[in-house]
Amino acid sequence: MAVGNYISTSRWVETKQYIFPENDGTKPIVTSVFSFFSFYLLVYSFLPLELIMSVEVIKLCVAYFIEQDSEMIVADYETGTLSGFRAQSLNLIEDLAEVEYLFCDKTGTLTQN
Repeated sequence: MAVGNYISTSRWVETKQYIFPENDGTKPIVTSVFSFFSFYLLVYSFLPLELIMSVEVIKLCVAYFIEQDSEMIVADYETGTLSGFRAQSLNLIEDLAEVEYLFCDKTGTLTQN
């Protein structure tokens, strides 16, 4: 929004006096810096940046704790190695929230559904 303000101010400040009647010789870059902070305060009241950042940090912490869970480790008896859970994205919490049912057959193995 500040870049758009700079472009419009630099293009129209001399020709459109009815839009900019208080032109006191300030440069367009100065008005765009002021408009940047004005737009920041306006958008900040809708959704604070700290809220967005804290949600992302919480997702990262939850993914770390799920990866470190000892019950998620599976032993591969052919190679003799242990492999644990690996989170591929931070949207893991939303994906786990969509699970409603887990189906098992008679042997107790989970299905892909």
